[in-house]
Amino acid sequence: MGFGSDLKNSHEAVLKLQDWELRLLETVKKFMALRVKSDKEYASTLQSLCNQVDKETTVQRNYVSNVSKALWLIFSACFCLLRGRNSCLSVG
Repeated sequence: MGFGSDLKNSHEAVLKLQDWELRLLETVKKFMALRVKSDKEYASTLQSLCNQVDKETTVQRNYVSNVSKALWLIFSACFCLLRGRNSCLSVG
Protein backbone atom coordinates (compact mmCIF):
# COMPACT_ATOMS: atom_id res chain seq x y z
CA MET A 1 0.00 0.00 0.00
CA GLY A 2 2.84 2.40 0.67
CA PHE A 3 4.28 1.90 -2.79
CA GLY A 4 1.24 3.36 -4.56
CA SER A 5 1.12 6.52 -2.45
CA ASP A 6 4.88 7.04 -2.83
CA LEU A 7 4.51 6.66 -6.57
CA LYS A 8 1.72 9.25 -6.64
CA ASN A 9 3.82 11.74 -4.67
CA SER A 10 6.77 11.14 -6.96
CA HIS A 11 4.61 11.75 -10.01
CA GLU A 12 3.38 15.05 -8.55
CA ALA A 13 6.95 16.07 -7.75
CA VAL A 14 8.04 15.31 -11.33
CA LEU A 15 5.11 17.36 -12.69
CA LYS A 16 6.04 20.31 -10.46
CA LEU A 17 9.65 20.05 -11.60
CA GLN A 18 8.60 20.01 -15.26
CA ASP A 19 6.33 23.03 -14.71
CA TRP A 20 9.20 24.89 -13.10
CA GLU A 21 11.52 23.99 -15.98
CA LEU A 22 8.93 25.20 -18.51
CA ARG A 23 8.61 28.54 -16.70
CA LEU A 24 12.39 28.83 -16.63
CA LEU A 25 12.66 28.12 -20.36
CA GLU A 26 9.95 30.69 -21.12
CA THR A 27 11.84 33.28 -19.08
CA VAL A 28 15.07 32.46 -20.92
CA LYS A 29 13.23 32.74 -24.25
CA LYS A 30 11.89 36.20 -23.32
CA PHE A 31 15.34 37.30 -22.17
CA MET A 32 16.99 36.09 -25.37
CA ALA A 33 14.36 37.84 -27.51
CA LEU A 34 15.01 41.10 -25.65
CA ARG A 35 18.76 40.57 -25.99
CA VAL A 36 18.49 40.03 -29.75
CA LYS A 37 16.30 43.12 -30.11
CA SER A 38 18.74 45.19 -28.06
CA ASP A 39 21.75 43.93 -30.05
CA LYS A 40 20.02 44.73 -33.34
CA GLU A 41 19.21 48.27 -32.17
CA TYR A 42 22.80 48.74 -30.98
CA ALA A 43 24.21 47.50 -34.29
CA SER A 44 21.86 49.74 -36.23
CA THR A 45 22.79 52.79 -34.15
CA LEU A 46 26.47 52.01 -34.45
CA GLN A 47 26.17 51.58 -38.23
CA SER A 48 24.35 54.89 -38.61
CA LEU A 49 26.99 56.60 -36.47
CA CYS A 50 29.78 55.14 -38.62
CA ASN A 51 27.98 56.22 -41.78
CA GLN A 52 27.60 59.74 -40.41
CA VAL A 53 31.29 59.91 -39.48
CA ASP A 54 32.29 58.62 -42.92
CA LYS A 55 30.10 61.24 -44.55
CA GLU A 56 31.64 63.99 -42.40
CA THR A 57 35.21 62.90 -43.08
CA THR A 58 34.73 62.71 -46.83
CA VAL A 59 33.30 66.24 -46.87
CA GLN A 60 36.03 67.72 -44.69
CA ARG A 61 38.99 65.68 -45.95
CA ASN A 62 40.58 68.57 -47.86
CA TYR A 63 39.85 71.25 -45.24
CA VAL A 64 42.36 71.64 -42.39
CA SER A 65 41.66 74.46 -39.96
CA ASN A 66 44.20 76.38 -37.91
CA VAL A 67 42.78 74.83 -34.74
CA SER A 68 43.36 71.32 -36.03
CA LYS A 69 46.91 72.27 -37.05
CA ALA A 70 47.59 73.66 -33.57
CA LEU A 71 46.14 70.55 -31.92
CA TRP A 72 48.26 68.36 -34.17
CA LEU A 73 51.39 70.23 -33.08
CA ILE A 74 50.42 69.93 -29.40
CA PHE A 75 49.70 66.21 -29.70
CA SER A 76 52.89 65.52 -31.62
CA ALA A 77 54.90 67.43 -28.99
CA CYS A 78 53.27 65.45 -26.18
CA PHE A 79 53.94 62.22 -28.07
CA CYS A 80 57.59 63.17 -28.49
CA LEU A 81 57.87 63.92 -24.78
CA LEU A 82 56.35 60.59 -23.91
CA ARG A 83 58.80 58.83 -26.20
CA GLY A 84 61.67 60.78 -24.65
CA ARG A 85 62.71 62.76 -27.71
CA ASN A 86 63.27 66.33 -26.66
CA SER A 87 64.73 67.15 -30.07
CA CYS A 88 61.23 66.90 -31.59
CA LEU A 89 60.10 70.04 -29.75
CA SER A 90 62.53 72.33 -31.58
CA VAL A 91 61.30 71.14 -34.98
CA GLY A 92 57.66 72.22 -34.55
